[in-house]
Amino acid sequence: MGTKRKQGKWGRPTRLTRSLLSKIRKGVLAGKMYKTIKEELKIPNSTWDTWYFEDTKGFRKDIDNWKREAMLIQADKNMEYFLRMKTINTGVTKKGDTFEYDDAKMKRIKFDATTHVQETIGKEVYSKRQELTGAKGTPLMGNLLDQIIKQNENNTGPDKTV
Repeated sequence: MGTKRKQGKWGRPTRLTRSLLSKIRKGVLAGKMYKTIKEELKIPNSTWDTWYFEDTKGFRKDIDNWKREAMLIQADKNMEYFLRMKTINTGVTKKGDTFEYDDAKMKRIKFDATTHVQETIGKEVYSKRQELTGAKGTPLMGNLLDQIIKQNENNTGPDKTV
């Protein structure tokens, strides 16, 4: 029979410590599968599942955040690769002569990657701007609405008698 803890739950205290969370995070960021992490850290499936579904000490939120963090790290690595990749390739003719050619597909990937970095990291300078105003910052619909309101007030305003 278990003993009652401070939180009012029965059973033994959780093994989920900061140290263990740190090791799990390292595994997730390294791209390891959960199965591998559990095996390496000797965490039973049922324990992992309980931590996740009961969100013990914010475990589910941590896992989800670490997965996103891992994806961002991988995206940064991919971006570095695309920004540095060569767009000139070498080909060989039927006679065996080599030649260089501009690879349009590689150029497109590099262009898209560069544009993405400029618009996100360098957004103050390069971001796409969506104007929700008219020329020189004037309201888009404001002028039209003001005109309609004035026109209605002039024709059938509350001061007018019919």
